[in-house]
Amino acid sequence: MTRRRVIVATVVLALAAAGLALSGWLDTPHAAVLAAVALVAYLAYQSVPPRDEAWPKPPAEARPGARLDVSELGWAAFSRDGSVTERVLRRVRGIASRRLAVHGVLWDGLVHDDLSGWGRGPGDAAEHHARAEQLLGRDVLAGLSTWRAAHPRTLETWFSALDRLVDAPDDPRSPR
Repeated sequence: MTRRRVIVATVVLALAAAGLALSGWLDTPHAAVLAAVALVAYLAYQSVPPRDEAWPKPPAEARPGARLDVSELGWAAFSRDGSVTERVLRRVRGIASRRLAVHGVLWDGLVHDDLSGWGRGPGDAAEHHARAEQLLGRDVLAGLSTWRAAHPRTLETWFSALDRLVDAPDDPRSPR
């Protein structure tokens, strides 16, 4: 607070008190007390330090695998009949698509009636589908690429096959 502000505030309040006293709204002692109280209130307000700034809010980016995703996935994984929900199946297909892409197999992760989602086009779709079948196994690939409902045990089998792609990437699926 600068000295100039205090002088300006005092002069403005003195003029306001004189105006109130001369116009007859207040008698002189009450106008002077009102100006003094207003000056003290202004000085007290100016002497209070400004509030601390609030903590910055964390960025609201939605990262895959973040805490909310895990919680949401846990609650929304199974339907009332015990099968895996379509939302979870879409995410598992997305994981499979990314894991296969690491091995040069292109799949859009969507369910199609034909081989239209495989490879760069119709010319190499069968080759990419065959390579995916070699890496994942026929049953796993059939389950991932159909609309039929999956059960938790089936989902566990799919995850095991996808984990094998990371552990031993170039080995074909070993029979059990």
